[in-house]
Amino acid sequence: MSKTFHLTVMSAERKYFDGDAEEIVFSTPVGRMGVLPGHMPLIAAVKEDVMNVTCEGTMRVAAVSQGFAEIGGQDVELFVDSFEWADEIDANRARAALESAQVRIKAANDKVRYTRDVAAINRAMARLKAINSLQDRD
Repeated sequence: MSKTFHLTVMSAERKYFDGDAEEIVFSTPVGRMGVLPGHMPLIAAVKEDVMNVTCEGTMRVAAVSQGFAEIGGQDVELFVDSFEWADEIDANRARAALESAQVRIKAANDKVRYTRDVAAINRAMARLKAINSLQDRD
C-alpha cells in the first residue's frame, strides 16, 4: 500500500493545496477525524478549526473553515470556504476580526446577520488556534 494519498483543498475561488500527503486531521461536527492512505470512502462535514497536514514527514498546521471532505482510497478532496497555513496568518488581524465579529453579533437583529457573525467568530478563533499550535510546538 502507498504511504501517501493525493490531497486537494479548494474553495469556489481557488485551489489552496494540491499534492501528496501522509496524513490529515480535521474537525467534523462530531469530533476530530484522521485520514491515512487507503482510508475507506466516505463524505464528511468539515467544521471550522485547525487542520493538520503531514507531508514528507513534516506536519503543517492550517486554519480551515466549514465545508466537506470527499475521501476515496488514494484521493481526498476538501471543499471549504477558506484555508490558511498557520505560519501565514497575521495574528493581529485575526484578533481584530474576532473582536469586530463579537461586537457585531451583539447588534445582530436578524438570523442571517447572526449566522454570518457566528461564522466570522469561528473563522477568527480557528486562525488564532492555528497560530497558538505553532507556538506550542516551538
